[in-house]
Amino acid sequence: MRPGLVCQTPIFAEWSTCEQRLFRIDESPREPSVPNQLFYVSRAISEDARSVFYSENELRFSDQKGCGLRNLLNLGPTAWKSLRNIVIQIGTQRCRQRGYNCHGEVSPASAKTDVLPTWRIICSRLATYQQGDQLELRLVCGAASKETATAFLDPIQNLPRLRGLSIRMGPLHNPDLQYMIMETIQQKTKFFPLQPKRLLSLLPKGSFPFRDLPVELQIRILEYSCLISPEALVYQLPYNHFIPIDCWAGLCTALTDPYIICQGSYCPSTHTAFSNLYPCWVIQHGLFLINKPIRELALSVYYSKNTFEIICDPWESPNGAEVQTTRETKDVWSPSTSRFIRQLPAYSWQYLRHIHFKFGYMPDDAFHINSTETLDWLNTLSVLSQALPLSRLTLGVSFGPPDRRPVHRNKAMKQLALFHRIVQTIVPHRGIIKDFFIHIYGVYGDQEWPMPYIEFDHEKQLEWRVMGGDYDSISRGKTRTPFSYEERNG
Repeated sequence: MRPGLVCQTPIFAEWSTCEQRLFRIDESPREPSVPNQLFYVSRAISEDARSVFYSENELRFSDQKGCGLRNLLNLGPTAWKSLRNIVIQIGTQRCRQRGYNCHGEVSPASAKTDVLPTWRIICSRLATYQQGDQLELRLVCGAASKETATAFLDPIQNLPRLRGLSIRMGPLHNPDLQYMIMETIQQKTKFFPLQPKRLLSLLPKGSFPFRDLPVELQIRILEYSCLISPEALVYQLPYNHFIPIDCWAGLCTALTDPYIICQGSYCPSTHTAFSNLYPCWVIQHGLFLINKPIRELALSVYYSKNTFEIICDPWESPNGAEVQTTRETKDVWSPSTSRFIRQLPAYSWQYLRHIHFKFGYMPDDAFHINSTETLDWLNTLSVLSQALPLSRLTLGVSFGPPDRRPVHRNKAMKQLALFHRIVQTIVPHRGIIKDFFIHIYGVYGDQEWPMPYIEFDHEKQLEWRVMGGDYDSISRGKTRTPFSYEERNG
């Protein structure tokens, strides 16, 4: 009975016994066809069949598609008891990735008159029929104000403890709403997020002499305090801070459905969202606010153990050849206006150990002597060489356009000459830098000039110019590339 009733794709609507069909949100051929013969054999078999149908399938309901949330209100007692995985979408639109508005808003007035009463009835029925630790609930809501968010989160408090709870609100990242979401998830699931207040309540009476430990042990403990990202961190202007690169691409562990990025992500780095079943790495800012000594140690761990990727746009480089530390004019170079280093605050430079500059498309005549971008790049290298020990720095540089369009051989040769001009500026630090990794991608030759091999060959040549002819970047840990070697050769 079970194989015939379980669909391989989510169910977006409710089964109608009277009409003997699935309420359709559209006539898309992707909508699953559900066999319904078992629903009409007998009362006992119908009960069992519908119990399997509602417990083994994921059901999604939206207030903007089909019959909306009314489909959910039409469920009978058997369905309410059997539900195990439902998704509720309220005030949502198709997501625009990478920091822009991800879904629509729900105004307080419309919430009180339209959607909110229905949502309260749904939570009331779930509280009546559901048992603890059985239901996974996902709520995608366009509530943008604290008042509206509170109105939608309060009914969840009446539910029994949930097996999983994922909440996303919006349309933009809001720290206040983020805290409300995490508090709700903590109260209604077994999940205990790493929060200073929560940790202090779990400690025995009396203070632990953390500061009396040797500094090495203090640093070692902080390394296990969510300060180190599992992926490289990339700076994105829409968020104004560094986020894991997989979060920026919409492919992190908070993605519940690999095919539905628009409504399937509960990433706290890019949305006002959180999930106990699909958690994603989040930096613990509270560690920087405890006191000055712990702040210094936490900053050293964060900036020394993470890899920071900076997407470079040389055309935003300021004019001026001399290093300036004030903001007198926008045309005078300073670290705060440099396109290459302005994302990293001055207090972080001494701790940096892994930096990766990613150059996108550049015209063939870029980075000539005394050009604006060249002066900006040279000043950046000068500041870094004075602020941190280069003998501990792993410097990565990536070249290539943002896409992988085929490039003619003559064009590729001009691009490679450009890459050599940029690397020439790093040659004065020959033998000082700990590691130097070059990545060339998205530049193709013709059939007589297979580019994957040429790319790898030029990568080695550029690395040797800075590190010496006996330098082997692969043995030194060059594994993180914009495109894996398997993909480049496959």
